Amino acid sequence: PLDPLERLEKESKENRLRGLYEKLIDDEKPDVVHIFHLWRLTITFVEELHRRAIPTFFTPTDFWLLCPKYQLVKNNNMLCQSPNSAKCYNCLVDDYMGNLDNYSIVFKLAKRMPVYSAMLNNQVRLFQKILKRRIGRHRRVFDMLSGVFWPNEFLKTLFHKNKLINRLEKMSFFPVPEKAKGLFDLERRKGDGVLNITYIGTLRHSKGPHVLLEAMNQVDRSLPIQVSIWGASIDPAYMERLK
Repeated sequence: PLDPLERLEKESKENRLRGLYEKLIDDEKPDVVHIFHLWRLTITFVEELHRRAIPTFFTPTDFWLLCPKYQLVKNNNMLCQSPNSAKCYNCLVDDYMGNLDNYSIVFKLAKRMPVYSAMLNNQVRLFQKILKRRIGRHRRVFDMLSGVFWPNEFLKTLFHKNKLINRLEKMSFFPVPEKAKGLFDLERRKGDGVLNITYIGTLRHSKGPHVLLEAMNQVDRSLPIQVSIWGASIDPAYMERLK
């Protein structure tokens, strides 16, 4: 298994995959490539496609290129809209410290005096260098792409704010699947039965299942409403809050 720093580095760029990509491209001989995510592919895949001048298009579906935690959510559950290497460093140190019952003075110094800590500790210095490399690499990805399809204005605005801009961009909203289009023709249900509301997904603060429960606590309990929540959480404290 990779240690946290090695994982942070190699999930961004992994040259050992290049031989695999060379064989894949040689076998498939694609005229064009459309990518939805680069996690586990790394930017090495885009580099190899660009080297061969194969048109490559990208539809971002989350903030992996911007944020080492993928979600642009800080350890205190506040949103981050303008990440940089210093902010990411503090956020990840906070995140790691938050998972420890007791942490030493070393972690406190790493958080409060990052420059001084980097001078004294090789691991801290490497950590900061990896974050700087990651930001630079991911910006270069947008220079190598032939075009970007944005699924919504929010993503486009946020990426542009962080200087990830491509020369050819188009808004392409996610379509409604063919199997789901029949739902639009269904007869509207009469409001004389129970209203069932269901949440399905990861139970984490950024996804907001607590918002649903807080809203239900403001609703008249006599109303015929049933709420179901399906999912799992890696945060015991948040799980208890939901319960």
